Amino acid sequence: MAEIIQLDNSADRTATAKAAGDEFVADLERIINDLNVSDGTSLGDMVKSNLEMVESETKYNVKTGIPNKASKTVNDAAQRIKQAGG
Repeated sequence: MAEIIQLDNSADRTATAKAAGDEFVADLERIINDLNVSDGTSLGDMVKSNLEMVESETKYNVKTGIPNKASKTVNDAAQRIKQAGG
């Protein structure tokens, strides 16, 4: 079962986005290190690394996009309340 993520307050959203960034950096470091170990000389190694980078970037975009959308929704609602209050 997937981990349940709380996005109720801005600290939760910030922490979720930071965790996604940390995971993304760790993935990229691992991919680079794996490529360096194999000297990255074969086409297969380069294709594999490229696919791993695309996968990691996609995960990062999804994981940071959800908290960012939640923050935007909260900010939009606050602006509407402000405007309604005059």
